[in-house]
Parts: sequence; C-alpha cells; structure tokens
Amino acid sequence: MSQEAQGPEEKGFAVKNAGEARALQRVLAGRIKIVPLGKKPRFVAGADAAFLDDQVLAVACLFTYPEMELIDIKTVVMKVTFPYIPGLLGFREGPAVVRAVRGLMQKPDLLFIDGQGVAHPAKMGIASHAGLLLDIPTIGCAKSRLVGDYAEPGRKRGQRSPLFHKGELAGTVLRTKDGVRPVFISPGHRIDFEGSVEMALSCGRGFRIPEPTRVADMETKRLKKAMEEKKRQRYTEAVCKKHCSYYRPEKSARKCGAYLFLSGVLTAGEIEGVGPAERAAFDQDQVIRGLACGRCQFLTTWCPYRTAGPSKGKPCGGYLVIERLLSR
Repeated sequence: MSQEAQGPEEKGFAVKNAGEARALQRVLAGRIKIVPLGKKPRFVAGADAAFLDDQVLAVACLFTYPEMELIDIKTVVMKVTFPYIPGLLGFREGPAVVRAVRGLMQKPDLLFIDGQGVAHPAKMGIASHAGLLLDIPTIGCAKSRLVGDYAEPGRKRGQRSPLFHKGELAGTVLRTKDGVRPVFISPGHRIDFEGSVEMALSCGRGFRIPEPTRVADMETKRLKKAMEEKKRQRYTEAVCKKHCSYYRPEKSARKCGAYLFLSGVLTAGEIEGVGPAERAAFDQDQVIRGLACGRCQFLTTWCPYRTAGPSKGKPCGGYLVIERLLSR
C-alpha cells in the first residue's frame, strides 16, 4: 500500500527557475484538450499532496466507479526540488503526484486532483499539468478560488455558477452539499466543464469534497502525521534519551526549550553525531538561555539547573547538546 521514493524529476517538470517554468506552462497549455469525456470511467482516482520540511508527500487513491470502492492506495515521498511560487505549485508537488498515480495497480480512467485545472493564470494548474503528462482525463477540485469572478451559487446540492477569468469560462463554483461552502471545479485535460461537474457530483458521498480527493486528503494527512511522529521519536532518541539524565517517557519533549530549538535548526542525523558530554562548561550560558531556556515550559516548575543554579543543578541534555555545538 505504501511506496517511498526519491529520484530524478518526472519529465515535464524539469525546470531550473520560475522563468523556465512559466515558459513551459505556456507551451503545455496549448496541448490541453477541453473535450467531452470519451467513455464512462470504470476506475477513478484522487490525488493530493502535502509538505514536511524539505519533502513532498503525495497520495493517489484508486476507486471502482460507480461503486466508489477503494481498491488501492499509493504514497510517494520525494525531496522538494522547486521553491514555493504562486501559480507554479504544479512544479513543486507535481512530480510526486504523477509518480503516485503511475504506481497504482490500474491506470485510472479519470483523475481528480486537489488543486486547479484550467482555472489558473496560465490555464495550467496541477490537474492540467499532471493530466497532460499522464494522458488521463483530469479534474481540478479546489477548496478555494485562485482566479476569476463568480456569483454565489444557490444553497442546495448541485446548484452552481460559472467562474469567469478575463472574460473566459474558467470553471464552475459548485455546491456539493446543502448549506456548505462550494468547491471550485475546473477541467484539467480531456474532459469538458459540464462533464467535470457531473463527475464531481456523481463521485460525492455526502461530503463537501468528492470522494476521490477527500480520501486522498485524509491519507495524505495520515502519512504526514505518521512521518511527524517518526521524526519526533528520532529527535527524542537523539536529544533526550541519549543526553538527558532527567528524561522520562511521560514528560513531553515538546515542552523542553532546548528540544524545540534543536529540532527547528538541525536534522536528527546532525544531532546524532554529537557525542555525549558528562559535564557542562557553562561558558555559553547566556546564549543558551536566549536560544532555549526562555521558551522552556519546564523552566519555572521543574528545571533543577535553573532552580538550584549551576553549582548544584545539572542542565538538561538539550542544554549539553547546544553547548557542544556552540563550542565547535
């Protein structure tokens, strides 16, 4: 069910800077086809992405249609290779999304992506970009507007209003559930505006977000949470268990100012390379107080070092690690 990968950028996303990215968007936009869906899909998929530190996490979920039975999930973790620039998000998360979709057990007949299709300044949102590279009909299903103007649709499910950008139809503002905020639907590639709305409604299961992207969103959050917990455990091993004589599993490391400072500026691997220190030199005490102690929740209620002073209280393991790093 899970796949973790790193490697060269997917063809179609390999650019060096924003100028090249925008130029490529202009070229690819001319190849986008907004046409009726060719055949009734048998398999539909949803894809979403999130970020954690310098990594992009992508999830693709495959369903049978019209039953909407979930039959496969693929996850991909890749190093981010493109900076955050508005309008160019596809270059930042697209390679991982494309790789996740390609990893599914069955090529989908239709793909929903959490993002924009042609409702984009260059008519080339991630749904269009990925759809073109995958040669799959795609729909952009966004929670918020990126471009265009519209009138608020009626409050009932299925009511809609057109989204116009610079005088052209760019998408549809669609109410997918009575009384909830609408979503912004735009065709990505190989499907038209009306077909995109029909499929978004037919793939809904009582929620605001169509089921393919709703499940992909949940799985992405689940993956990110698991990776964050793994990261936390690794930092706890590297800082607290290895160096701190006060460490207790029941005490939250995230209340420790030294832990918070170290986890914000160094990788766990960098901290793991710091050797143990039996005693503190206290030659960087004022600096460490400013970096770590000032935000420590243990400072006034539990910290033996701050309570008893340097002559009697031993500082925490995080203090020792910071001191060793500063002395290098």
